[in-house]
Amino acid sequence: MNIKTIDDLRDERKIKEAELKVINDAIEDRLRQTLIQCTNNNHGKGCGMGMKIGDIEYIQTHWYTKPHGCMDGDYWNVGDGEFICHHCNHRNRLYDRPEIMKLKRLFKSVVETYDK
Repeated sequence: MNIKTIDDLRDERKIKEAELKVINDAIEDRLRQTLIQCTNNNHGKGCGMGMKIGDIEYIQTHWYTKPHGCMDGDYWNVGDGEFICHHCNHRNRLYDRPEIMKLKRLFKSVVETYDK
């Protein structure tokens, strides 16, 4: 019977982790190719063009809530995500596209905005 040492098992784990990292990176690269369409919303009309999420900036909005009474402090609320269309400069909202909001970390960058 061939019993593996702790060092053998650790080496094996490092190899498997490296293989898994390659697979995870490939999955993320594929997800960055996800197309998102410029659509109409309360900011105006979209052009209908599609863009890869890996090529655009995710805008995370926040809004301010003032303090209420003696015990409640003020705080910032997290709003919906948005992005600017590269084709027509239209500001798109993602509140009705939760599957895209879940991919926030895969956008080109994330910008936090605060409206008071």
